[in-house]
Amino acid sequence: LRALGWEPHFANQLNDAIQNVNNNSSDADDDDDNGSEGRGPTLVPLRVTEVRSKSIHAVGLAVAGSSSSSTSSSTTSQRTQQQQQPPPQTLRQFVIPITPGLKITNTNEERCVVAGDWIVVERNNDNDNDSSSSSSDDEGTLDATTAKPSSSSDALSPPRMKSVLLRKSSLKRRAPGRNVRRAQVIAANLDTVFVVSSCNQDFNVARLERYIAMVLETENVEPVIVLTKRDLLLMDDEDEEE
Repeated sequence: LRALGWEPHFANQLNDAIQNVNNNSSDADDDDDNGSEGRGPTLVPLRVTEVRSKSIHAVGLAVAGSSSSSTSSSTTSQRTQQQQQPPPQTLRQFVIPITPGLKITNTNEERCVVAGDWIVVERNNDNDNDSSSSSSDDEGTLDATTAKPSSSSDALSPPRMKSVLLRKSSLKRRAPGRNVRRAQVIAANLDTVFVVSSCNQDFNVARLERYIAMVLETENVEPVIVLTKRDLLLMDDEDEEE
C-alpha cells in the first residue's frame, strides 16, 4: 500500500476501526448459542481514484491465490513448499456501488468522498470457501464497466464502504455560487500538485499564480509548475529577434 500513499497516519485509524469490529464480534459471539465458528467481515483499506454518481472506483490490495487445478506430476514436497510461501499481493481495481441511506463514518470537515481519499470497506468472508473452483484472485472484485460481481465470483457480494479515514491534506477551491465561504474539495491526501500550462498563446501568468496560491493554502502539499510546448516560446523569441 505504500505505493498508493499509505502512511502511519491512516494505519492508526484502521487499527482503531478493526479493534471496534473485533469488540463487536466478540460480543455477538458471546450472545450466540449455536457455538458455530463463522468467519466475520474483514475491513480493507482502498484508495479512491474516481467518484461517480452511482459508484466509487478505488484501488487496493488483492491476494492472488493459486489456481485450484494442479497437474498430476506435482510432488508433495512442491505443494508443501508452495503452502509455506506467502501469497503474492497485487493491486486491483474495485468498484463500490453507492447505496442510498448507508451509514458511513466520516469525521472530516467536508462530509464527502473525493479522489485520493482512503476508505475502509467491509468484505464478507463467509463465502470465501463456497466454490473451490474459483480462485481467490477474483474474490471481492467487480466489473469496472457494470459495477457487478465478476463471472468467477457471482456468489460474492460487493464490498460495502464503512468509513472515510481522516484526511492528511485536502485541496480546496471556492465553491460556485454566492456562498463565498463554502469550500469545495477537489482531491485529498496529496503530497505534490503539478500545475500544467502550455506555452501557447493562451499562456497566462495570473492564472498560474492563482493555481499556485490555491495549492499553497493546503498544508503538506508542494506545488510544481510544468510548462509544455516550450518550442512555441522559442519560436516567438526568434521572431522577435528577426
